[in-house]
Amino acid sequence: GFFVFPNIAALFCVIFSMKRIWLILPALLTTLVYSQSKVDINDLVEVDGKIYKPMSDELYSGIVYDLYSGTDKKKLEGFYRDGLKNGKWTWWNVFGGIDSTGSFRKGLFYGQWKYYHSNGQLKAKGNYRNGDGTNRDAYGLTSHGRHGKWTFWYEDGMQASEITYKEGEIVGNWTSWNEQGQKVWEGTQDEYQAEVLIYDRYNTLIARQAIKSKTGPSSSIVDNDKKADEEKLLLIPNLIGVSLRSAEITLQQAGLMIDTVYTEYNPEYPKGTIAWQYPKANDTMKKGLGLQVTVSQGLPPNFYQVPNVIGLSLNKAKEHLSNARLKTGRITYHEDQDLVPYTVLDQSIPAATVLEEPSFIDLTISVLDIQDIFRDNPADLAEKQAAEAEKERLAAEAAKKAEEVGEFGRKLSILNGRSIWTRGASFTDIRKLEALGLTVEADPISSQVNKAIFIECPDFNRNTAINIIKYLGYQVLDFNIYIDETNECGTYFEIRIYY
Repeated sequence: GFFVFPNIAALFCVIFSMKRIWLILPALLTTLVYSQSKVDINDLVEVDGKIYKPMSDELYSGIVYDLYSGTDKKKLEGFYRDGLKNGKWTWWNVFGGIDSTGSFRKGLFYGQWKYYHSNGQLKAKGNYRNGDGTNRDAYGLTSHGRHGKWTFWYEDGMQASEITYKEGEIVGNWTSWNEQGQKVWEGTQDEYQAEVLIYDRYNTLIARQAIKSKTGPSSSIVDNDKKADEEKLLLIPNLIGVSLRSAEITLQQAGLMIDTVYTEYNPEYPKGTIAWQYPKANDTMKKGLGLQVTVSQGLPPNFYQVPNVIGLSLNKAKEHLSNARLKTGRITYHEDQDLVPYTVLDQSIPAATVLEEPSFIDLTISVLDIQDIFRDNPADLAEKQAAEAEKERLAAEAAKKAEEVGEFGRKLSILNGRSIWTRGASFTDIRKLEALGLTVEADPISSQVNKAIFIECPDFNRNTAINIIKYLGYQVLDFNIYIDETNECGTYFEIRIYY
């Protein structure tokens, strides 16, 4: 034992020589136990906020880790003591870079924490004092228990804001900058809230004065009422899922603006659409102020998520894999009398696994008889017949559409395959636009803007807008036409119609 563990042997010699084994030995044994404990966090059991060993009533102490599904990439590593998070913890993103790191004390955020953007740039840094992980802020980070100065940065390393906290509350002046480095706000939280309170009280006072006046409000009250109405708090619209350009127009109509734009990879939202906003929809804010939004960059690079193809036909499975930018690997056949032939029974990599590069997914396929694999694939034949039928149906539908669109519709053949966004359009108008081959996204909510068409692609012009109006059966003079030649074609929407 002394030969294998020389350091421990030396330590025991010192302990014995000092005759203080009764003090040192328990700490030594605890250190040895903790250093050897390293388990998958998913194997532990959580009860009432504390972590227990599996199949035991003993609180867990030791190192834990977690890996991204189907990979050997580390997702987190940390330490529990008596069932509570303690000491340093680190989280990693899917690219292998650090996402966040900091310390806990008895299950609470304590001491310095650092958060990072996906490109490795520092996102935020500051200290906690007994934070419980609640109260997400505009950056999506927990703010409970923040104490002292916190600094935030954009993805390019430019400073975004600097805020001082005391026990989770903002104190003193806080400052924010836009992505160009220009200061956009400096002041205290009390000052901002005081402004809001003044406007609320002012509106209430005007209303009371008007009620008390027997002859109605005086001209000065009317003027003040008009001023108060101009400066009232506005309802914030929902921007989630729309393009940045659409969000800008919607906010402009509402008397608001976009203050700060963040970007992030987000597989849940198409590239170029809003994935997050602050303040959130249906909150209120003063006219002329700006929102913060995050625009999705779509799927991150080197991000390939395996789809679930079990139960699909072989051809459908190939299609799903191709859409996920993956490849069909080796196909193994298995006789099964209970399933439709050429149904996927198994796949080599589990569904939802995230891969770093395009990979081959091996499939196991059902057949009634193993000899069937040497004959024509009946599933292929059936799908070919279905494809031919679909081709004929589309041709007939195209002929019908050509008849429906008429003279002005034929002038709008340039719109085939392009995109359009409508607000307040009738179902009939939507069908007419789809008949032109347009991809139509319709917002049923009526617009505050009087009838207007926005052309946001240099491929189109004023004549395009006029032909659309006539094609839909309206008078050209009823619509305002706006041409924006600064935008590029192929963006999320190239034409917008407001009713």
